Amino acid sequence: MNPAWNPNPDDLFGPVTEAERRVWQLQAHAVLATVLTSAHVAGLPVLTWSVTDHGVLSAQIDGHGLPDHLVRDRFSAWVAFLGLDEGWFPVPGGTRTLRALGTVRSRDGHTVALALTASPTGQAPADPGRPDPAGEGC
Repeated sequence: MNPAWNPNPDDLFGPVTEAERRVWQLQAHAVLATVLTSAHVAGLPVLTWSVTDHGVLSAQIDGHGLPDHLVRDRFSAWVAFLGLDEGWFPVPGGTRTLRALGTVRSRDGHTVALALTASPTGQAPADPGRPDPAGEGC
């Protein structure tokens, strides 16, 4: 660390160190393990997860090929499960993204920020008279 940058190493407002970032990521991974275990027991659908270098959990619902109502249902189920605050947010290009934000706590008491997103594709529900191209009827 450059002493000119932070003359007092005990200063609370000094620069963030790599060691701190590693700890935040490890804490977020521990929270993610707790969330995934509980979500499996609850029967929730699988999400795509990532952990930022600041220890924030980010989850994405892959809506590719799913009707919008299923994307929203999955989103709502996860929001309720995690106790997040949700809303619609405009995205450049005229699309809208579902986003929910909040915090989750690990078994050892660490609190980690979490962001959940889903992007409905504008697909209508499948026609019950037509076979699903991804299903067994094709």
